[in-house]
Amino acid sequence: LDAYPFTDESKYGSNEKWFNSVRSLNLNHVKSWKKIFSQVNFDNLVDLKFRMNMDKDFHVEDFDVDDFELLPSELKKLDCDMYNLIYHDDLRQIRFPVGLTELSLSILCFKNGDQEQGYDSPDLDLSNLENLKIFKHSLETSSIDYPKNLLELYAGHISIPLGELYSCCPDLVKLECGGFSDITGDFPKKITDLTIGIRGFTDLYEYWQNTNRRKHGSKSRKLDDCSPFSWKILSQLHHLTVSDDYGVSDDYGVLDQFTIFPKESDGYDFSNMKTFKMFSEDDLNIGDIPSSLTSLRVTRTKDLDFSRFKYFDNLVDVHFSKMNEILKVKCEF
Repeated sequence: LDAYPFTDESKYGSNEKWFNSVRSLNLNHVKSWKKIFSQVNFDNLVDLKFRMNMDKDFHVEDFDVDDFELLPSELKKLDCDMYNLIYHDDLRQIRFPVGLTELSLSILCFKNGDQEQGYDSPDLDLSNLENLKIFKHSLETSSIDYPKNLLELYAGHISIPLGELYSCCPDLVKLECGGFSDITGDFPKKITDLTIGIRGFTDLYEYWQNTNRRKHGSKSRKLDDCSPFSWKILSQLHHLTVSDDYGVSDDYGVLDQFTIFPKESDGYDFSNMKTFKMFSEDDLNIGDIPSSLTSLRVTRTKDLDFSRFKYFDNLVDVHFSKMNEILKVKCEF
């Protein structure tokens, strides 16, 4: 632990007992954890946050993926921010402590042999982490072996392989992602909290449109023929956030056609929904938002029916932004 002045044993004596009693540890601006976890056992450490320092003095030999095996076996929460040189093939070799319940991983991976050629889509195997409930990552990859007991997945702007998620994580209840890839099978049935990019909705829309086109030919291309897949998803949600912070589709023609809560969806019940947030720089169509909402936060839309608010008996939290037309409308709550 000689990287830290206050651990100088010549001045302060042995700190081994103190470190072995630590339950939470936050390490910032360090180049390696080899010395730290090879000198002290950290028998009671359950929560570790690690930020690696990538300055001009950093050397590749300062860190190796095998260093993950030095982490205390009792660790439950790991927040690892490592914007350093890790190659594609190395990532899959990482072995995390098997007792982890929460994992946050920020790693930039380079293609093997030439880091100047750009980033690669790495593989990551988490299938042995049977206790992992919460996983946050920013890996540009569609190849992750998810643990079967995962409850919450946060992937920011990344597109998630929906088919794999459905088969691997049957108990998932919370999902944050930019969009979907490999839309096959069904949507995880237990998800009640969804944060998604606008691109994610257009992914679902285009998937259903293409499916119906294959089944019925070019004659069946109406909105009500193409949207039930997304309506089915919305009917199981309690909390929905839509944001173009997670990426906007290039096909603005699709956005013009798409309505999140269309009137044609009479056969679907959205009364489970309690909170709805939409943050967009484009005027998206919201449609008939559910009257069951307790919280509504919207940035820009072109079709919000303010007259319906008098039927929103449970609405206690309202926020509108960048909506000039609200000044012209009388709202009844």
